[in-house]
Amino acid sequence: MFQTLNIPAGRKVLFPNLYKQIDEALTNRSSFAYLFKGDVGTGKSELMNIIASCFSNDRMLFSSTTEIYEDYLSISQSDFSDKGEALKRREYAFKRPYIFIDDLGIETTRYAKANAYIEAGIYKMYDAWKRHGRFCYIITTNMGLPGRPSIQEVYGARVEDRIIEMFTIVEFKHKSFRQNNRKIHKEVR
Repeated sequence: MFQTLNIPAGRKVLFPNLYKQIDEALTNRSSFAYLFKGDVGTGKSELMNIIASCFSNDRMLFSSTTEIYEDYLSISQSDFSDKGEALKRREYAFKRPYIFIDDLGIETTRYAKANAYIEAGIYKMYDAWKRHGRFCYIITTNMGLPGRPSIQEVYGARVEDRIIEMFTIVEFKHKSFRQNNRKIHKEVR
């Protein structure tokens, strides 16, 4: 069911100790929770993808917060013959043991009410974490950086407090790889 981390060839390992900790957790089937925080293009999502590839898809939630909310809306608005089944599917989203969420906070740019659903999901993750079940959580975010709202401003002090308690925060402070690798093409006439 689990694999060890497979770093793509040619990729620089930014946090070698973090890779080692996660690899050991996977090998020992230990729980972990990380919040990857940093500017765009710094490798947060790529590292999360590498880690998520070690898990089986049937027990994993892997999505952006916008996609999670859009799925919630589609379930809520669909014409299920069995409304109980729709509610079960919606409730299960944040109760999976392996949750990988990309771009926490981005959903608020498209949907005004989405943060309430994501907030409720974080509470469900917290409840599962407190029960000491097997879990592996990773969330990426740009929140709290200059010019961007903080977790507290969007989700409130209670959610921020639970995130700080649950997650080891890893800050990606370097510049965007995309900007560093940008090729400048000159038009030749």
